[in-house]
Amino acid sequence: LEEADMSESISQEELDAYAAMLGVDLEEEPQYEWIVMEGVRAPLPENFRMCEDEAGEAYYFDFAKQQGHWEHPCDEYYRNLVKAERAREAFKEKEAAASGEKPAESE
Repeated sequence: LEEADMSESISQEELDAYAAMLGVDLEEEPQYEWIVMEGVRAPLPENFRMCEDEAGEAYYFDFAKQQGHWEHPCDEYYRNLVKAERAREAFKEKEAAASGEKPAESE
């Protein structure tokens, strides 16, 4: 199986498109850029390979289960990671508000 070259540069257009697919607006939520970068560069799991259909559309085939998928198999993981980070931030803000502290800026 061939894996993508991890040193390959990602265009801003590709980054923005992947961020949107994850539900992230990088201008409004720059603290999640690390998740977007990690996700857009995620290698395929073992047994998966990127293929093309007759129309040239990319899909991912799991040879272990003999199933095709339109989304990269790691996309759901990164969507859930964004949700978890948002929940963590909301909890920290709520906790800070309850204690009368000013919430720390996200990095």
